[in-house]
Amino acid sequence: MLKETHMKLLKLFFLIFLTILLSLVIQIPTYLGMNYFENNTVCKILIGLAAFLLIFGVLSLKRQHFSVQHL
Repeated sequence: MLKETHMKLLKLFFLIFLTILLSLVIQIPTYLGMNYFENNTVCKILIGLAAFLLIFGVLSLKRQHFSVQHL
């Protein structure tokens, strides 16, 4: 029982750390890309779309592997 609780806490802390790390990994290049292509609207839209798809993919993977039943 105690070991199971520790594993749940460890998974939760890992999930929080991974979420923060991935948000930084996604946000920094997106910000730099948006500033680099100041005058090109098409590139800015493509960068935003790529960031959205990456975030959506990470969230769907997180939902599959860290669902309530697994925690």
